[in-house]
Amino acid sequence: MITRGSSPPSGGSLRVSIEATKKHRILYVDAYDSFSNNITALLEKALEVDVVVVEIDENIEDLPAYLRGFDAVVVGPGPGNPKTKEDIGFVNKVWQLSDTDLVPILGICLGFQSLALAFGASVEQLRQPRHGIVSGILYNEVSIFKDLDDEVLVTQYHSLHVNLGHPIQVNEAVRYPGELWVRSANCPNLEPLAWDLNDTKNGAILMALRHTQKPFHGLQYHPESVCSSKNTIKVIRSWWEESKRWNLNRQKTTTHTLKAITDISENSLLKRARETWPPVSAQVRLSQREKSTKAEAPLSDIDSRCTQGVAQYLTVNKESLCVTDLCEALVLEQASEFVLLESAALRPQLGRYSIVGLITLSTLRIEYTTGDDYVRLYNLHDECHCTDVDLEGKGIWVFLAQFMDKTKTVGGDECSPFWGGFMGYFPYESALERFDANPDVGKATIRPSTGSNLSLAFIERSIVIDHEDDLVYIQTISPARDRVWLHETKDIVQRLGSQHPIDIPRAWKAGVPVTLDPLYEHLMEDCSSNRPATEREKEATIQVILELYLKSSLIQTPLEGAYREKIRKCQDFNRSGDSYELCLTDQSTILTPVDEDTDISWLLYKKLKKLNPAPFAAYLQLGRTTILSSSPERFLSWDREGNCQFRPIKGTVPKSPEMTKELATEILSSRKEQAENLMIVDLIRHDLHGVVGAGNVNVTKLMGVEEYATVFQLVSVIEGQIPGSSAWYNMKGLIDCCKGPRRRTPLKDPSHPDITGLDVLASSLPPGSMTGAPKRRSCALLQTIEENKPRGCYSGVLGYIDVGGGGDFSVVIRSAYRYKDEIINKPVSRYPNHDKDAKHYPHEVWHVGAGGAITALSDEEAEWKEMKAKMDSTLAAFKAQRVIYPELRGLMQEKRVMLREAVRNGRFPELEPLVEWMHG
Repeated sequence: MITRGSSPPSGGSLRVSIEATKKHRILYVDAYDSFSNNITALLEKALEVDVVVVEIDENIEDLPAYLRGFDAVVVGPGPGNPKTKEDIGFVNKVWQLSDTDLVPILGICLGFQSLALAFGASVEQLRQPRHGIVSGILYNEVSIFKDLDDEVLVTQYHSLHVNLGHPIQVNEAVRYPGELWVRSANCPNLEPLAWDLNDTKNGAILMALRHTQKPFHGLQYHPESVCSSKNTIKVIRSWWEESKRWNLNRQKTTTHTLKAITDISENSLLKRARETWPPVSAQVRLSQREKSTKAEAPLSDIDSRCTQGVAQYLTVNKESLCVTDLCEALVLEQASEFVLLESAALRPQLGRYSIVGLITLSTLRIEYTTGDDYVRLYNLHDECHCTDVDLEGKGIWVFLAQFMDKTKTVGGDECSPFWGGFMGYFPYESALERFDANPDVGKATIRPSTGSNLSLAFIERSIVIDHEDDLVYIQTISPARDRVWLHETKDIVQRLGSQHPIDIPRAWKAGVPVTLDPLYEHLMEDCSSNRPATEREKEATIQVILELYLKSSLIQTPLEGAYREKIRKCQDFNRSGDSYELCLTDQSTILTPVDEDTDISWLLYKKLKKLNPAPFAAYLQLGRTTILSSSPERFLSWDREGNCQFRPIKGTVPKSPEMTKELATEILSSRKEQAENLMIVDLIRHDLHGVVGAGNVNVTKLMGVEEYATVFQLVSVIEGQIPGSSAWYNMKGLIDCCKGPRRRTPLKDPSHPDITGLDVLASSLPPGSMTGAPKRRSCALLQTIEENKPRGCYSGVLGYIDVGGGGDFSVVIRSAYRYKDEIINKPVSRYPNHDKDAKHYPHEVWHVGAGGAITALSDEEAEWKEMKAKMDSTLAAFKAQRVIYPELRGLMQEKRVMLREAVRNGRFPELEPLVEWMHG
């Protein structure tokens, strides 16, 4: 059982808990580390105790009285330095307890260093930090290291170390083996228990100690890491047995007093949502575009949707259906917005489904801007009027939980992962609010960027393509009768699958903007009128039109010198102990010509997909935002039974003719690459443990090498089970980092658990693979290093939340995005590099981000090349690369000549500068 404790009210006394426990109780002091939940889960499972968590900066006025409620204390790891008051909080006071108030204490990493510092040792920087390093240790078979039957492998996450002034540290040698365990003159009360002697650069590193007069022990390493051996758990059990014996000998009894404990369900999103629905402070606001007061408020639309419904669907065979053909035939000509989640690269256990979310005029849209206290609702039928719902301090996540709770749906096909629900994206900055909601003095503060929009559409009509079983699900959850649409869509899907002609205007033009119809038709004039144009002729024409636009694009990429300087700043923070790993990113911008009615984003998406096929490709057009994604990385998925999965990618080797998978595997097996991945695996285990509880998280794949179109990647898989049966329990808090104490207790109604996939999503953002560890401190440091430039859609997540209970999100990497209202006037000249006769044309701005994990072991040159390789895989879609379609080379050249002649004859005067540029 995990609870969250707090200090008594100022001047007051400790109150007896609502529900006294018969179990032993351990206090865990959390230093805002991203591995804390792994440690509390280990304590709970291995020791069968209750664990109360308190933050390290908690104001506890009467510490001795507070600690009488516990059988032992564990001071956990965290960023920073034990010599820094803001990093260590009240912990120094626990080492100063009087003999009558003593309690057994175990310090881990930062806690270990604080213990040693309090009793005469010094804490110094290592020559080479040990973040994510797994190593064997030499231990003395006494105290907590007694009766170990095998080697002890430990995971280290530290850049500082304890110096006892021991001979092995001062002279780098001992006179006899037993001298390793002799106390030093500087620290006569601290007995060494274990050393790491495997690091030639740093020399001997103290790994464990105990105080000879007080019940204090310390471990420099992390016993909770997935790569620490089972013997580290035995060490924890031995410490606990010693602690119980000490308490027994001292006849110490715990009073089990604590400020009122509340059930975690009080803090779950769904519980809080049910208490506050319906929203009571909604009001209709008019946009600046329309002053009319006559509008149908979308709020009433919410109420009509927020009823538990029944899904309707039809199933047809996939046959030879192409997903992009389906979008061009069914979506592009009927709606300005839609969402496509496409499995463009089928892989084992990945890439099974493609999902098309159809957005109609009545589709409810939800937008939230980071930092606002309201959420905006509207639809395309009447964009000028919207409803702003006051979040009343509950936050956007409670609102989403409200909505999904009220729209739960049954009756869909269980083999279809998505019946309907929210589709859209959460930008990187939207996730930083949960850190900023609980700022702590002296620690780096997160500053969420304003203007970062979360955008979702409540999809009622959808099409799911199952590439494994070759089935297509045509689905609706609309409260209106949709049978006509179901059957009309079924007919279209069957015709496309059987390659029969379809009678839909412009479907055959494959996403060419309407304004370019005359140009498209002119370039197709050489096709015989007695026969239909071939697919090759169509494709060649489309590629020449796309090339026309891309030839005049301007690509601005990060400067190597500036990026290298940011790498060095990251490594400075690595060495100082402020972060174990920082996921540094940067962005390129691409200016492409545009006018109000011309949109080539679909053509760009198809090109990106051809260049870089990926299992989590996506095309999203929502409001002002367009995202083109070729992401290889799943962030989080959960099914209707509550099984959830993370698939972080960390570790990259660019592909080349010389780079085989065997060679890539050898490179990715290096200590540096393995450490990067391990840190994120342990971080995600922490995020997941915080929701599903001890013993319910498993690493089913650890650092496997996977091959993609342009890179080899190091991938891990972490899985868990969301509470939902009588065997599952609620866990400590999820998103708000509340200071109030919390108790994990059995669910009252196992068939309707309060914990949902939304809790996992909310507590896990932003993706750990895009932040580093510890997450909170790393996010703050990255904001400074990246000069407070918002990442926007990049580094966020994109996917769906299903009304049937599931969800799936990918990380927005290997992607490009734009905002439609971000327009720059750029001069375009008839001749390149000559601005004298240039005319100014509007250009839209596309953003492409890339980055990599920076550790103390990172090499500047290698990190720069890795970032460039990732970025170039997406930028290639914006370059007029004729070699991408070698089979069309002759046809495309014919179309270029036709285009140039037509412009010279005055047929398309508005295109003259672009055509001259292309041929220049």
